[in-house]
Amino acid sequence: MKGLGDGYVREITKALSACLNAAVADHLIAQNPVATVVLPRAPQRRATPWTAQMVQEIRSALPGHYAATVDAGAGLGLRQGEVFGLAAGDIEWMRPARAAR
Repeated sequence: MKGLGDGYVREITKALSACLNAAVADHLIAQNPVATVVLPRAPQRRATPWTAQMVQEIRSALPGHYAATVDAGAGLGLRQGEVFGLAAGDIEWMRPARAAR
């Protein structure tokens, strides 16, 4: 597919294949025509961590209520979706203490 990145082609093809596998399971089609497609290999990229200066600059450029998102991402290695999905109840020391039994 000209003009599309290899990673994008892989993800779209995997989603299509999953739909076609469901159609096979439901006896709507005999076989998955995408099952034998050879997908392009996505290049392996190494993540480059932000420097302490970059973290501080980004943190200071954000509104105060977003500062903790930078700390969680840089300090804990969380990805964007994980940071935005993080709730106070997910952090053990922020949970209300349980009563002794």
